[in-house]
Amino acid sequence: MNNNVYIHIGLPKTATSSIQGFLYHNKSFLEEHGYHYIQTGLNHDLKCHHDLVWKLDLHKGPSYVEQDIAKYRNEILRDLAAEVEAHKGKNLVVSSELLTFIGDFRKLKPLLDVFKDKKVKFILNLRRQDRFLESLYQQVVKDGVSLTFDEWLHRSRGIANYNMLVSRLLMVTTKKNVIIDVFDSRIPHLHPTENFLVSLGFDRAYLKSFNIENKKENESLSLEQVHKLRVSNSLNPNLRYELMNQFMEDNNSMETEKAQYLDSEKRQKIIASFHDSNTKMIDMLQIPLLKSRYLLF
Repeated sequence: MNNNVYIHIGLPKTATSSIQGFLYHNKSFLEEHGYHYIQTGLNHDLKCHHDLVWKLDLHKGPSYVEQDIAKYRNEILRDLAAEVEAHKGKNLVVSSELLTFIGDFRKLKPLLDVFKDKKVKFILNLRRQDRFLESLYQQVVKDGVSLTFDEWLHRSRGIANYNMLVSRLLMVTTKKNVIIDVFDSRIPHLHPTENFLVSLGFDRAYLKSFNIENKKENESLSLEQVHKLRVSNSLNPNLRYELMNQFMEDNNSMETEKAQYLDSEKRQKIIASFHDSNTKMIDMLQIPLLKSRYLLF
């Protein structure tokens, strides 16, 4: 049995919620096979480790209070160390896509120090940039952003530079400890939860017998719904949750065309603009052609 820690850092919009939901609801299955989904800093509503990230001052979350952060950090590191000790014979799993947005992964040192007696591996799911940015925009509007797509894209497209992201990650680890998977709806029999478990070390043939379901956790909105939500964010932020609940109810009872912001020309421009950096990353990490082609074309 390997004695590893697997830190799943996203990307968001690559079935992370489905993966996290499986990890959260199948603790017994994981424990039987020598894996433990860390409970310290686990947000039970979101089923991931956003609370751990917030309390370590790695991301400014909704509960962030600057004067309390030193207390939070000390408490959560102490609790985490106790949990690691209690499960020292198992592989440990942490998952939070908020880690994607850390500008300097050296800030992870306090967390990595707790795992100093284990081998730490990072799991990173990538998605072709045009699809990733388009999907992420809908999510940030749900989270309260009121910018138009073009305004947000101008400010945020840098987060889709995967070569830069991996280069920053390699400041705290080595290439052999970075596990890359690719999320793309064009992949035949796409099964991101099963792929994630394979990245943890499970045998794919063995997993097939369980018929693991991918649950759709974040429903898509239409162009009109996203527009109404964006406007409400700037005029009345408290209305956002009421609107989202209404939209979800509406979309469960009728066919909804998912919002799209990129025509064919804009999509190709985005793909072309990241082609060279994607190629560098693919060469650096020796990502197999079967996976890499979904990032390049």
